[in-house]
Amino acid sequence: MMKKRYKFAVILFAFGVVILFTACMTLNAPQFGQLPQHTRLEQIKQSPHYVNAEFTYPVATPMLLEGESSIKIFWDNFWKEKQQTVPKQALPSIKTNLHALW
Repeated sequence: MMKKRYKFAVILFAFGVVILFTACMTLNAPQFGQLPQHTRLEQIKQSPHYVNAEFTYPVATPMLLEGESSIKIFWDNFWKEKQQTVPKQALPSIKTNLHALW
């Protein structure tokens, strides 16, 4: 019985390491970009929104509204009845023949 638990723990640990390794390799892939260098970094530093080594949004956007708690926001997001989740009228669209594009 103890060997089965040990074997299960080792397999679970190895699986976790593989997942962590895969996540690190994926997030460090060139498709996710890199830190700005040289001319791009200088352009960023020239921006009026770049203050104290970070970008600041010109309009204040608080994380919580005044008088609202995190628990109330959580409760409302998941259990409060949603209003108008379906449009009252059909959304306008244009039918496109995708085969004609080739």
